Amino acid sequence: YKFVKFVEEQIDLLEGYNNVESHAKLRCAYLEAWRKTLFNDVRIEGGNKMRTYRDFKIVYEPESYLEVIEEFSKRRSVSKFRLSNHRLEIETGRHKRIPLPNRLCKKCHVLGDEIHFMTSCEHFKDDRDKLFDILSKNCQHFSSMLEKDKFIYMMSTGDKECIENVAEFIHKNRNM
Repeated sequence: YKFVKFVEEQIDLLEGYNNVESHAKLRCAYLEAWRKTLFNDVRIEGGNKMRTYRDFKIVYEPESYLEVIEEFSKRRSVSKFRLSNHRLEIETGRHKRIPLPNRLCKKCHVLGDEIHFMTSCEHFKDDRDKLFDILSKNCQHFSSMLEKDKFIYMMSTGDKECIENVAEFIHKNRNM
């Protein structure tokens, strides 16, 4: 509702402008509101649910994976994962109101978030080793990246082969 109210206020401000100017001003106002929402951690215990999403979603435009991944179920798995709609401890703990530092991976006993799942969880080691071999062939510095940088690369790459293999990893292990 707040967003609808915001858009209505912006439209009221645009009266008297031609369509091109109105569209540009409204888009600018929307993008500003989108960024504020994405980075707003005020009044949210444990931080914004979108804390991981905002690490790799820096531009407001459709993502490459939406066009590259043809199989609907895999595309849905990736979308849900990117939006934190999954069963990792970081999210299941949020629903149970467990403090953020205590949302630990049951196997590794470290923070059970998306970065851990994609880059270091022992439970998925075999599948991840295969994925990382493929990613290292497509990105020569991949193996020397920090875990967070590897995660950001996997979530934002435009390389078709990488996108398809990341999607396969997420889809295969989606029940975490």
